Amino acid sequence: MRWDAAPSPTCSSARASSRLRNEEGDALSVFLKAHWRSIMAADFFTAEVWSLHGLVTYRMLFVIELAKRIVHIAGITTRPNESWMMQVGRNLTDRISGCLLGESHLILDRDTKYTAQFRRLISESRTAVIRLPSRAPNLNAYAERFVRSIAASHRNQPAHPSRNIRLRRILSRLT
Repeated sequence: MRWDAAPSPTCSSARASSRLRNEEGDALSVFLKAHWRSIMAADFFTAEVWSLHGLVTYRMLFVIELAKRIVHIAGITTRPNESWMMQVGRNLTDRISGCLLGESHLILDRDTKYTAQFRRLISESRTAVIRLPSRAPNLNAYAERFVRSIAASHRNQPAHPSRNIRLRRILSRLT
């Protein structure tokens, strides 16, 4: 499913989001109200941690249930390549314990880590993938707010090895 706004170089992102329409011409706000209880959104955030080998950047993929605001950490890695993304996709769509089980839509931004194979895997599990337009972070506001909460709690300072427990504590409080 695609959502598009008519391009306008003078239009702010807030006005552009109000003009979003899908292929059928439905406004995004109408769609969200109709499917609110079964929409999830995914995004990445990073954490830098000092290790014995120096500063290491971890990338974490999370999925948030919009109606309940429950966050699921889908995976953590230093190298989010396609094989890792496919494994995360299989975990998300698992028929017994996958957090996308029974959900109708997953909102994704245009990050290149969401490969065509990953999106196809999600779609094959009966969860429609909604790709947001480029440079429109306001359209994934709940996920972006979670990222800002993590950043504020972590204060954008690389964690010393003895403080790795603090990052785990912050994540457990927010999920």
